Amino acid sequence: MKLPDHSSKPPRKEPFSELRSAFDLFFSEKPIKGILQSMDELFTLSFTERSFPLDVQEKDDRYIVAAQLPGIPRQQIDIEMLKQSLVITVTQQAALEKRNDLNSDIHREQSLRKMSKTISFNKPINDKNITANHKDGLLLVTVPKIKGKRISISE
Repeated sequence: MKLPDHSSKPPRKEPFSELRSAFDLFFSEKPIKGILQSMDELFTLSFTERSFPLDVQEKDDRYIVAAQLPGIPRQQIDIEMLKQSLVITVTQQAALEKRNDLNSDIHREQSLRKMSKTISFNKPINDKNITANHKDGLLLVTVPKIKGKRISISE
């Protein structure tokens, strides 16, 4: 019995190779490539810029939270105390208006940017005596701990 000779047949193409090539060509050309790059930049910047440096130190009787917020006025900072955590939120609003006196065109832009960090504490805290100070771009929040009662162990 003789087997059929397949060596003379042309190589078989992948079923979606032409479609994939068309998509690759479509997404590599302008303006689509520019739109995709813009979307990448939007998401990259959105996630990297929504944060600020923060340091938490634990002392015997308190926590000290230091947030570096240069150029941010006190009015744009909100501190909220939750059960065992502290939330620091910075809201930056900006408005820009350009007027053209010749044809009275007005161009307005507004932006809103929020950054937030939550700090959880592992020891009970006294939320009635928390203090906050903002000076020269540094926010210091002092969170006192609640002292527990020591129990002696007898034999």
